[in-house]
Amino acid sequence: MGRLLLALACGPGAVPSLELCAMQFSPELTRTLGTMLEAGAPGGVQDVRQLSGLLAEHMWRELDAAHSYNDVLQHDLSLELENGRLMRLMVKLGMICERMDQATDPSWSETGDRYLIKLFRDWVFHRTTDTGAPEMDWGYVVELWTE
Repeated sequence: MGRLLLALACGPGAVPSLELCAMQFSPELTRTLGTMLEAGAPGGVQDVRQLSGLLAEHMWRELDAAHSYNDVLQHDLSLELENGRLMRLMVKLGMICERMDQATDPSWSETGDRYLIKLFRDWVFHRTTDTGAPEMDWGYVVELWTE
């Protein structure tokens, strides 16, 4: 395995050597490859447990970075989910409130549940500022759904 990693580190067409590896990579990687190449000698890597002990710090760092990136992706996904919920709510409110095509139908009136939905829509989307001007900053609408 040491020879394989050394050949990969040196690149195609190059003669694999620790000196070439030392010029391109960190001393720690060069030492690790050297101990892997001395597998049969005392002090060399004898099995995968010893190798994982040498690489443990780097493995934990990579694992932590992967978990951190997963947290970022999960947060972004939750934001998109909230955006989708808000959009669905706005579409449903638009479909229910003030339907002119149903104005003559007595079973479709703004009473009961439909009236409550209209009041809710007005509360969310028809707010005014302290001066009485219409609230045009829609950030508070998004905050209502994320709390």
